[in-house]
Amino acid sequence: MQKARRALTLLGVMAAITATFAPAPAMAQLYPSKPITIIVSYPPGGDTDALARLYAEKLSTKLGVPVVVDNKPGASGTIGNAFVAKAPADGYTLLFTPNTISIATLEGWMREQKIPALAGASWLALLGADDQA
Repeated sequence: MQKARRALTLLGVMAAITATFAPAPAMAQLYPSKPITIIVSYPPGGDTDALARLYAEKLSTKLGVPVVVDNKPGASGTIGNAFVAKAPADGYTLLFTPNTISIATLEGWMREQKIPALAGASWLALLGADDQA
């Protein structure tokens, strides 16, 4: 009986030690866990830039991480759009664009580069509308 009790105690201690040093399962990181970049395909100081900076400030406050506006102007928005198209689809690089012309330009560029059209892209929000169209 004494040997059985000692064996069970030893087994319990070994199990506790094993459980203590066993690798823990990887925990999924909560989003966002790092700064978010908003790409504006137009020069700083314009309407699109100003509006993007207002949204970035509110997002930063709400999410608790820095939200940076990065202007990448040129080629009617293609340079900034292409930058976003090549970025990882992880939700940390966002495109802030004023109209559908920018999206049409992006899709044309992606076809030329043989990139599947808007692969991994998701629309987040319509921030405004113009009834004059």
